[in-house]
Amino acid sequence: VEIAHARGVPVIVDSASTLPPVDHLRRWIRWGADLVIYSGGKGIRGPQDSGILAGRKNLIEAARLNGNPHASIGRGMKVSKEAMVGLWVALDHFLTADHEADYRARLARAETLAAQIGERADVRCEVEADWDAWPAPIVRIFPRASRWQPAAIRDALTRGDPPIHINAERGGLMVSTHCLMPGDVEVIVDRLHALLDGVANLPEQNGKTGASPR
Repeated sequence: VEIAHARGVPVIVDSASTLPPVDHLRRWIRWGADLVIYSGGKGIRGPQDSGILAGRKNLIEAARLNGNPHASIGRGMKVSKEAMVGLWVALDHFLTADHEADYRARLARAETLAAQIGERADVRCEVEADWDAWPAPIVRIFPRASRWQPAAIRDALTRGDPPIHINAERGGLMVSTHCLMPGDVEVIVDRLHALLDGVANLPEQNGKTGASPR
């Protein structure tokens, strides 16, 4: 902010996926951002095709000139009246919801997943529960001694039934609890055990395990 403002450049923060906590609705403006963008879906749980643009009035007016109903770049991205009302209701609910209780429930799911997978000799698990960094706890699952490939396990999870979509990053797998429902952890744990057991039972070739499971 200091560097940009010294040169007359506005600071725009893409804060789409930083909610909750509720304080993030105001934090970036408080820290000097000129515009902040929030998803109407994700943490607010409103319509997926809606969002909030907050900040300096003159910059918001400039954005409005390029949005609906003007027949320019924003025409194809207009938000329906129903979605606007839905976002308003969702925001009211967001401000009064017990996000700390939601966080505790998600943390319990993260700890359960880490405990049930972390008992394996071929993995190392970490739970990251920094609310300022992530709106929900995440579980990182790393291979020990390169016994399995994170990308191969991720792809196998995606191809399964039901498909399970998680990230492969930083040399391991990353599971976010933000969208997990009751019972999802058990499904993920069962599938991971089955896939990792499949890798562990493959014959070694030149000192490495064989092809990834399908």
